[in-house]
Amino acid sequence: MNGNILNKNEQTDKYIAEIRNLYKEGNLILVFRMLDVFNRIPDELHEIAIDTIIRTARISSSYLRAGLRFLTWKNNSLPLNPTERERVLSAFLDLAADPTRQDYQFGEIIGLAKIDDPRVYETLAMIYKNDDFRERKQEVVYGLGTMWKETALPILLDHIYRQINHLSVDEIHLLEKYPVSNSVELVPKVNMEDRDKVVEKFIKYLLDNHDYSNPLRTDMAHTLAILNASYLTSIKSKELIKENENVAICYGHDEYIHNSVEYIYLREFVNISKNDSM
Repeated sequence: MNGNILNKNEQTDKYIAEIRNLYKEGNLILVFRMLDVFNRIPDELHEIAIDTIIRTARISSSYLRAGLRFLTWKNNSLPLNPTERERVLSAFLDLAADPTRQDYQFGEIIGLAKIDDPRVYETLAMIYKNDDFRERKQEVVYGLGTMWKETALPILLDHIYRQINHLSVDEIHLLEKYPVSNSVELVPKVNMEDRDKVVEKFIKYLLDNHDYSNPLRTDMAHTLAILNASYLTSIKSKELIKENENVAICYGHDEYIHNSVEYIYLREFVNISKNDSM
């Protein structure tokens, strides 16, 4: 790595010395904040940065969320070899899976879901299945719905179907047919016939129910996006989704501006995954 990041070498050296002193003093929070000074963290601070990211994540979930950036969109600022990445990711997953912590924030789930690693799904599945994480189930569903693909379907279907009243015997059987698994290797593939049933039911629900503040509508839209992008979904179901792409799903951000209601439509969810290959 090239330590010549800032405009002046003297300024870089000054920051390096200051960060080292703060680290020795145990002021990890300030060290973490000062790492943002660099577009690319110098070699001299590489190990300090890794240790600080892990240890501050143990202090507060806000720093866990911030630290996740170094495994996703900000990974170029702190390039990690496989061993270092494993060290950081394992620490983060252990923290995310700890049911005794009560300071979780929504961004953690989204940050985790962006990481393409089987253990991430396994951790999120464990959170979803554990009643100690009751308050976080919706966050897991949202994170998996927006960031994952086929693997997410059993959790999405489980979450959605359990909230729908008056399930038929066939629908209960469908739910039991695709149980949520903690292992990516054991995630059941939803067959084409059942996909057709799911798409038909979700489209009908979206057309018949108009509570646009209900997160269930958003969950269905994310699920339809995954199904629409999959080669395992029939042309018939994809055409049905296409025919209803202008169905309003939820309120937009400008809901109360200028006394007019803005909506987000199914087409805006479907486009998320339309070009993905599975």
